[in-house]
Amino acid sequence: KSTDELFAWFDLKPFASASMAQVHKATLKTGERVAIKVQRPGIKEVIIEDIKVMYTVAEIINRRVPSARSFDPVGLVRNFEESILKELDFIHESVNAQRFYNNFSGTDADSRFIHAPKVYREFTTPRVLVLEFISGFKVSKLDQIASNNYDRELLARKLGISFLKQVFEHGFFHADPHPGNILILNTGEICYLDFGMMGNILPK
Repeated sequence: KSTDELFAWFDLKPFASASMAQVHKATLKTGERVAIKVQRPGIKEVIIEDIKVMYTVAEIINRRVPSARSFDPVGLVRNFEESILKELDFIHESVNAQRFYNNFSGTDADSRFIHAPKVYREFTTPRVLVLEFISGFKVSKLDQIASNNYDRELLARKLGISFLKQVFEHGFFHADPHPGNILILNTGEICYLDFGMMGNILPK
């Protein structure tokens, strides 16, 4: 369907972009503000060609640099391939985001200060992901933390506890927690973004 049919308003100009996708602001017919992550056309084909080159280089290293064999260059490329192809499937990311959201939807003190965007599954496809629009600033913006009178030590403690909780309680953790993927909201909550890469730890 066209954007006019699906949304009350859709900003054609992206407000954020990365190597695989760009993000647009929109408003649903119900009035809710959303962020729409749209995969770049043809990016999957580009990545597949790049991976073929990586396999070729890894095989050459394997043959010609005996000392590198212990690092298993071909295995490293295979792991990268599995990870990146999962990232290209936004249905996979939407499931991760929903699971993360559910994990922190409890009322315990450690969950209340963590936020995750709501997923709008009815608008999500393998190449389009629609999430609740989150307004905040990067966790690395120390000047904004200071100007908002937030306690840096408390924020760091909350962030640390949230990560330990992901690893040791949920067994499901954010595997790409750089500052662009962690926002501070005006409520003082910490919000994680981008759930394309997640880690799993089995109870054993």
